[in-house]
Amino acid sequence: MALNSLEPPIKITTNSATWEIETRIVKSPLPLQIFHRVEEITATGKKGEIDLEQQVATLSRSVRGESYKEKAEIYAEKVIWEIATQKVEAEGNVIYSQKEPKLKLTGAKALGKLQDKQIVVTGNEKERAVSEIVF
Repeated sequence: MALNSLEPPIKITTNSATWEIETRIVKSPLPLQIFHRVEEITATGKKGEIDLEQQVATLSRSVRGESYKEKAEIYAEKVIWEIATQKVEAEGNVIYSQKEPKLKLTGAKALGKLQDKQIVVTGNEKERAVSEIVF
């Protein structure tokens, strides 16, 4: 099943979803994919909730976000994506990578914007942040 939204300009694809029309909230307990038609960003997770009114998507369990324009990717256990501002907040086993310049960051949390390739990855007491830059 695919649900298309004009504002924000996204397409939600999943096998099962509940769309609460009055609150404009879409929930799926199953894997789903969100594609932003303008920014060319895709986010997938094993479950999620999209608040179309607030333009915020919360995905969890093996989340992957990808900016096709900027050739950047982020993986995490949970991602909160502010669709209007394109701000991304990721938690849990975060991996961020980009093609130009070739870069890979890992840590516990990340905050930034995929389309700007501006991501800050931090660690915690159990997990350090690690940077890998390839020249």
